Amino acid sequence: MENETTILIVDDIPGNVDVLRKTLEVEGYSISMAPSGEVALKIAPKIKPDLILMDVMMPGMDGFETCRKLKEDTVFENTPIIFVTGKAETEDVVDAFKSGGADYITKPFRSEEVLARVGTHLKLIQTIKTNECLVTDLKRAVLNLESAQQESLAKSQFLGRMSHELHTPLNAIIGFSELLSMRERDPLNEEQSESVDEIKKAGKHLLNLVDQVLEINKIDSGELKCVSQKVSLDSAPFMVELTCSINQ
Repeated sequence: MENETTILIVDDIPGNVDVLRKTLEVEGYSISMAPSGEVALKIAPKIKPDLILMDVMMPGMDGFETCRKLKEDTVFENTPIIFVTGKAETEDVVDAFKSGGADYITKPFRSEEVLARVGTHLKLIQTIKTNECLVTDLKRAVLNLESAQQESLAKSQFLGRMSHELHTPLNAIIGFSELLSMRERDPLNEEQSESVDEIKKAGKHLLNLVDQVLEINKIDSGELKCVSQKVSLDSAPFMVELTCSINQ
C-alpha cells in the first residue's frame, strides 16, 4: 500500500503494541506509539495521525477519556479512533461511541479484521476530505461566477449609458448638416456642400456603429430575441428576412 498514512497506537502493553505495529507496517503504514493517554495527548498534535488505535484499560487516563479530550481539538474532529480492547460488554461499546470513537475491535483480535477496519476508515476519511475539497472548489466557482456576472452587468450598463449619451450629439450633427445643405438663402457652394455631405456621412456612420454596440450589448444581456414570422415567397422569391425584436 503506497501512502504516507500515520497511525498512532495507544496501549500500555508492549506485546499488544508490537503485534499491531507488525500487522500495520506490512501494509506500508507509518506507526507511532504512546504508552498512555497522557502521552497520546502530548504527541498527537505534533504528528497529526490519520487514524488512532486506542486501548481502553490503561493506567491513569483510560481510552474513553483520552478520546473525549482528543475530540475537543478541532484538528482531530474527523480523525477516526478505533478502540482495541478486551472489554466487550454492550455498555462498553456504547461508551466507546459516546466518547467519539469510530469503531470497536475486541481482543483477541485477528490481523485481517484490524487491517479491514483500518482500511475502511482511512478510505472513509479520505472520501470526506475529497468531498470537502470539492465543496470548497464549488463555492469558489460560484463566487467567481457571481463576480463575472456582476462585471458583465456593469459592462452592459456602461455601454448602454455611453451609447445613449452618444446618440444625442450625433443626431444633432446629422440634423444641422442636413439643415445646412437644405437652406435656400445664401446656399452653399460646391465645396461647402461636399464638406457638409462628408460630415453627414461620417455622423451617420458613427451613429450606425453606436447602434451596433447597443444591439451587441442587448444580445449579451439577453434583451435581444429573435421572432419568427411568416413571409410570402411570392413577393420576395430570392430573399427571406429574419426579424429580431429588442425588448425595451
